[in-house]
Amino acid sequence: MTVQRRFAVLAAGAALAVLAGCDKEPRSTEFFAAHEADARTVVAACTAGTQAGQECENAKTALADLTRKKQVDDLIEQAKAHGG
Repeated sequence: MTVQRRFAVLAAGAALAVLAGCDKEPRSTEFFAAHEADARTVVAACTAGTQAGQECENAKTALADLTRKKQVDDLIEQAKAHGG
């Protein structure tokens, strides 16, 4: 097999692997809300430009929701601590 032929076979295999990965259903906002570490990993990959798509949006939304929830919980705790 010539070098060009080997390269073509490898390129075709790589293309099929990439296309097969495209069929994967993106994880939901609910998934990322329950798995904060995964959400942070995905957002970092999206920020770095190594990942894109719906999963990026879902992870960002989940982290924003988690941050708001933590802020509200902190405010409630502060109010309780001050007799509120």
